[in-house]
Amino acid sequence: MKEVLIFAGTTEGRKLSDWLCEKKISNTVCVATEYGGLVLAENPFRKVKMGRMNVSEMQTMFLSGAYDMVIDATHPYATAVTENIRQAVEGCDISYYRLLREMDEEETYDKITYFYDCRSCAEALTEVEGNILLTTGSKELDIYCKEEIKARLYVRILPGIESLELCKKQGIAGKQIVALQGPFSVELNEALIHQYQITCLVTKKSGKTGGYAEKIEAAKRAGIPVYVVGKPKEEMMTGEAIRVLEASDVIVGYHVYLELLGKRFSEKEFLTTPMKQETKRCRMCFEEAQKGKTVSMICSGDAGIYGMASLMYEVGKDFPEISISVIPGITAASSGAAVLGAPLNHDFCVISLSDLLTPWEKIEKRLRAAAEGDFAIAIYNPSSHKRQDYLKRACDILLERIEPERACGYVENIGREETRAVTCTLKELRDAKVNMFTTVFVGNSGSEMINGKLVTKRGYQIERSIDLCGDDGR
Repeated sequence: MKEVLIFAGTTEGRKLSDWLCEKKISNTVCVATEYGGLVLAENPFRKVKMGRMNVSEMQTMFLSGAYDMVIDATHPYATAVTENIRQAVEGCDISYYRLLREMDEEETYDKITYFYDCRSCAEALTEVEGNILLTTGSKELDIYCKEEIKARLYVRILPGIESLELCKKQGIAGKQIVALQGPFSVELNEALIHQYQITCLVTKKSGKTGGYAEKIEAAKRAGIPVYVVGKPKEEMMTGEAIRVLEASDVIVGYHVYLELLGKRFSEKEFLTTPMKQETKRCRMCFEEAQKGKTVSMICSGDAGIYGMASLMYEVGKDFPEISISVIPGITAASSGAAVLGAPLNHDFCVISLSDLLTPWEKIEKRLRAAAEGDFAIAIYNPSSHKRQDYLKRACDILLERIEPERACGYVENIGREETRAVTCTLKELRDAKVNMFTTVFVGNSGSEMINGKLVTKRGYQIERSIDLCGDDGR
């Protein structure tokens, strides 16, 4: 038997590797940081690889022939890493498994406030009085370190050099750092709350091994509010979509989208296929429906916009007795625009840079036409590990007709915990490093930056010399 390759950095990953070692099964554990390697005890059946890897580096490992399978045991919020692993697996003769974390039951504590992303949570914390215990780790520390609250932040982090360096970089004083390795009991959490006179606790909804329940119970005992980052953002789904999923017997979709559904639909039957097997996935839906089941196919965004709706109708020609209903969703052009400001408030077009199904020559024509027509533009699929220069090429085409200082922006991980928005000029956009989870926005000639937001004006004029409610004689 070859080795088992584990992407870890979590308690689940460490425990899985320990179990394999007990069974004398050789395994290699990949961790992002030096500290992640230090918590793994030496064992003759275990190798440790430290350092972050991109898709190409992962794929090189998968193609080496040294491994029977790859197991993704990364953190549930490390969605970008999970997607990189899945991309790298495509085309490799290796089995892929995702180790899921057991999540806690929904808490009933009446002092919990949920936030889907850390930016909205950080903004809300500026209204909180007193000391704040931040238990979300060091990765997003820069977002929380607002001047209004930095001196009142007490951050609990892993005792690794990288985490401490991030605290130092953000100007967090030594007395504000609690560097400890979990797990943490209710009593220890409660002691930290009293020691630092904490008035608000911030945590991710990190499941049982993440110590979520223990933190909530400690906050209950202390009577302080809890701000939770990571509640499934059902408000980003339409009410109709939720009702349809609840009424379904079977839910079919890509792995990532099924996982994002969370515990609420865990009792449903889930069916999935890898990337590039979309037709098979659609056929699954009809085959299950023929058995008398109610079936839902899920996509990201809106099923009718770069989604599966059209393919379902095409495949459905072979199943005329099965009816199809399309439930509208919220596409990235809409949700991303809301994060960035109002970049699509006038005529706009949406263009995908993916040439898997559309020839690049046709994409070039569409970009030139959009620029010539002075449309605001939303760009999907601006980059991937195989198309790293496509956004640069697109910007070069737009720059043939658009000035370099045109107002632009982009949003990463829309609707996920790591949402990040950036405004820039078209010239700056050309050199931006983006990924497949990014939606790009290019303003029209009337777009501008207003208070850090990208705004495309609708055309309304504020005329103070005209009485809009009166009679002007016409």
